[in-house]
Amino acid sequence: MRATAERLASRGAAILGIHDEPSMGHYAIAVQDPEGNEFDVV
Repeated sequence: MRATAERLASRGAAILGIHDEPSMGHYAIAVQDPEGNEFDVV
């Protein structure tokens, strides 16, 4: 996931944060594309 988020960042996206919630079994990286759309890399 980190490699994918870094690849997107190299193309103009912004990494907004990391969601790491072990109690829920959830790990994702929040990303915003150059047009302002937000999504998670899971």
